Amino acid sequence: MITLQNLVFPEYEICTETELYFRTSGMVAASFEKRNFHFSPGGKLSFDTYFNALSIGKWSRLCKLGKLFLRLAGTGRFQLRVRCAYLNRSWEVLYNDVVSLEPEVPLSVELDGSDEQWRNGVLYFELTALSEGTLESAAFTTDTQPLRDIKLAISITTFKREAQVEETTRRLRRYLANHPYSADIGVFVVDNGKSAKIETDNQIRYIENPNFGGSGGFARGLLEASDSGFSHCLFMDDDASFHMENLHRTYSFLQLARKENTAIAGAMIANNYKWRMWENGALFDRLCRPRFKGADLRLFSSVIEIERESLNSQPANLYGGWWFFAFPIASVQHYPFPFFVRGDDVNFCLTNEFSIQTLNGVVSFQDDFDEKEGAQTVYLDFRSHLIHHLTSHKISRSPLHAIRIPLWFVLRNIVKMHYETADAVLQGWRDVLEGPEYFRENMTHERRRESLKSLLNQELWRECADHEPLPHAAVALPLWQAHLMKFTLNGHLIPGFTLFARETTLPSEKKNHLSLIWGAKKIRIIKSDDTKYYTVSHQKFRGIKQVAKATLLSVHTFFIWGRLRAAYTQGHRELTSQEFWSSVSLYKKEITRSSNQSFHSSRESI
Repeated sequence: MITLQNLVFPEYEICTETELYFRTSGMVAASFEKRNFHFSPGGKLSFDTYFNALSIGKWSRLCKLGKLFLRLAGTGRFQLRVRCAYLNRSWEVLYNDVVSLEPEVPLSVELDGSDEQWRNGVLYFELTALSEGTLESAAFTTDTQPLRDIKLAISITTFKREAQVEETTRRLRRYLANHPYSADIGVFVVDNGKSAKIETDNQIRYIENPNFGGSGGFARGLLEASDSGFSHCLFMDDDASFHMENLHRTYSFLQLARKENTAIAGAMIANNYKWRMWENGALFDRLCRPRFKGADLRLFSSVIEIERESLNSQPANLYGGWWFFAFPIASVQHYPFPFFVRGDDVNFCLTNEFSIQTLNGVVSFQDDFDEKEGAQTVYLDFRSHLIHHLTSHKISRSPLHAIRIPLWFVLRNIVKMHYETADAVLQGWRDVLEGPEYFRENMTHERRRESLKSLLNQELWRECADHEPLPHAAVALPLWQAHLMKFTLNGHLIPGFTLFARETTLPSEKKNHLSLIWGAKKIRIIKSDDTKYYTVSHQKFRGIKQVAKATLLSVHTFFIWGRLRAAYTQGHRELTSQEFWSSVSLYKKEITRSSNQSFHSSRESI
């Protein structure tokens, strides 16, 4: 028997939005610590939720499944009902009966369903207590044999985040110690800061690495995984802000997937709204476009829609973030491009042939990207956006299409009065035009990091003073005024604009909402916890000067585009090769092979 997925409980350190895990009515009590439920007669428990419903449509269409079972462990008598939910049609009941749960004797119920019933469906079960009772565990299982043996390497890149990565390794050790596939799962912690205190043992291997950013760290992890004989690699964040069940669902899906090149992309939820989807896979078409952003995961209708649409739509420009991305090593033709950070995951997916899937409940919790945005991150983001158009055959590579990217970045920041960020984008534009050699010669990002830091004056976080009055919160202008502001670059083309423009305040999560920015001459940006802020103000001549620079760079880019694309096509091939990363990361194959053999033998002895 293969367990497809186990029950997931809320965890205090990760997420406690209970409606994402279970729904109760009547006398049902949940214990987060013991991970079980207690019932009095009449209590009802349902799992029509994001974390605990089964995406049977994906499992049945994309994997080899045998008979399907629901396994329950607990005590007491219940009415058990299993339903298959669909979008825009009636739901079906697959099982409805009275069952008795006996201590230490799990109940296994076979679920009959045709391919047509499973198609586009989402399975869940509900229990109504007929007596005092408990539910200790639940899982969906199948009696099929795996299509392939999976040896999974987990690659974690870290830099000066000692507490986070040390806690992650502790969580991984605890989880893998009791996992049925632990002998086939290894962990590589690649430390670009060389500062974490992690011991190599039979499950986790600590590696010091030169600081070439996330690109270099994950490339090193991939080198280690490939040379150690692993079939698949999982890139993940050093703080592991997800339920460990992510690993089990991913491993089981890869075992049973019909396509050899199947990859699993973890979704992302922002920490400030843990019930709202930020990204469930994303598309790159001139810009990064998160899929299903804003979906309320407390609503089961949203869960069904996400699962159906993500199953039936598999565009070529789909990519997955490296907070959680598992893929077959044999399908890797290109290693990461040396971006340092930002955009390496997009380029990796666009230039390798993966069949990328998402699964409900396989998700990582992250800080809001808008709140983390600054001149440095926008600079790094922009460079990668332009290079994707220079290197990937999956998206348009015409000069006019591509030039819209830097213009959008520059003009957007002028409108927002983030002139320092606009200057950073202009610098990134010039750096890309130098060709791929710029990235070969600046892999540590040290020189550019310092020059960008010197740009910052207004866009620096400052401590909030309790007595300081705040301007009125932002409101959207009437539509005609908003259009006027749009076509005048938010007043930069209007003489005397500051005489009648307004001052306003925005939370950092909304600082990119242009509808709230139109008509402002001064904006105070405040962090979501109200502890820090910075203020930007209208600077007409600085903005016009930046427009002129962007215009000149656009003309230059248009005329050299053909040569630039040829250079990046060749340079990308070289800079994403296994040989390139083996040389720059000081990776010594002869030494690591011998150490990896002992690493494997010790794991196999578990």
